[in-house]
Amino acid sequence: MKRACLSAALLISLLMAMAAPARCESATLTLSAPMSAFIEIDGVKHYGRSFSVPVGSRVRILSDVIYESMEVRYRFAFWTHGTEVISNDTSISITEGGQYTAVYVREYLVKVLSDPLLFAESFRVEESSKFNAAAPMEIKVDGDVLYRFTMWGGDLTAAANTIEVTVTRPLTLRAVYAPHHPLYIGDKLIGYFKVGRTYYYHGDVEEGENVRRVLENIIVIGGAVTKVSQGVFAITVHGRTDAIPVYTTLYKVAVETPQGVSDAWVEEGSSYTLTAPQTITAGDTMYSFVKWEGDVSATTPTYTIQVDRPIHARAVYAKMYKVTVISPTGEKVRWVEEGKTLYIYEAPEFSRIVTSRVLKGFLVNGAMREPIAPGVLKLDNVTGPATIIAVYGEQVIWTNIAIIAALLAVITAAYVLASKHYKKKT
Repeated sequence: MKRACLSAALLISLLMAMAAPARCESATLTLSAPMSAFIEIDGVKHYGRSFSVPVGSRVRILSDVIYESMEVRYRFAFWTHGTEVISNDTSISITEGGQYTAVYVREYLVKVLSDPLLFAESFRVEESSKFNAAAPMEIKVDGDVLYRFTMWGGDLTAAANTIEVTVTRPLTLRAVYAPHHPLYIGDKLIGYFKVGRTYYYHGDVEEGENVRRVLENIIVIGGAVTKVSQGVFAITVHGRTDAIPVYTTLYKVAVETPQGVSDAWVEEGSSYTLTAPQTITAGDTMYSFVKWEGDVSATTPTYTIQVDRPIHARAVYAKMYKVTVISPTGEKVRWVEEGKTLYIYEAPEFSRIVTSRVLKGFLVNGAMREPIAPGVLKLDNVTGPATIIAVYGEQVIWTNIAIIAALLAVITAAYVLASKHYKKKT
């Protein structure tokens, strides 16, 4: 009976030994970070980068963040067994042999600074990942100073206030701001400007279509001012700047010609010279000055007036068209006033020795017109440029041919008689 009990106990021990994992089998555990760290194996703390761990053990990462420096650190990410990701928890069980790796990712310190507020933020950013930074375009610190974004400085330079950067090293990003001071014209805030910046103020204030008050001068407190032209002043900001404008009255002088309408604003009581060209040629059309009309009455293209009210002056021109006449005697050009009647005179006939050129009519812009009398063409109400060709036809003069034939016969007969007389002598 005692031997049977021993045999049963031995059998049970063998079966349990076969069911239990062999503690002699081990796995290799490695940290991917380039420095040592603390891990816990079955409740016992160890320090290093590579470990031999028995199968069946429970392993836990104690150093989930490892600092290489204040700017570079490694953060635990996940476990792999061979090439397979098995867990992102810091604690795992070693279930079989092989290579276990605690994979760490490298993180860099990114500092974002803001100059006017002396404000700083720090971020830990994974290597090769994108980092976005945004700086406000304006920061109001006190009542008279406004800070405006200028650029990003530090480890990179950029003009836009919003940037995206691929992080491959520790970075310091500095949002650079420039102080701007207020400029007031009267009681109106024009804007904020950097010290030394110049604002060009156009002080025209229209009171109506033809009357305007124009800035004559500016009194400036807290800055400097320079007059650029009539109604335009350059105000340079030195700090908070207040400008008080002084105005004068201008009247509109409108000058109308065939080339268009030009406007000028003239100070009350000043003189102004109206000027129009004597003639204006545009291709086959010409305008010839006649007079000024409207608020001005004059017959010369240049005329000086005193401006004490709005003025509208219209230059009156006679419109003329180019007429080109082509005939056997050559080409002639005439300028004819619009609406006028034009007469063209050409020789009815040109005689030659045996032929005569007789005028058949006139081609006016390609259309045949009959003469109203021998060699005379009449064009009523000229409304545009014209090209006129005098058309001639050839005509044989038989009388002249007969005379020439008779002369040739006489010459031939005389030549024959002379030849016979010469032969008799010889």
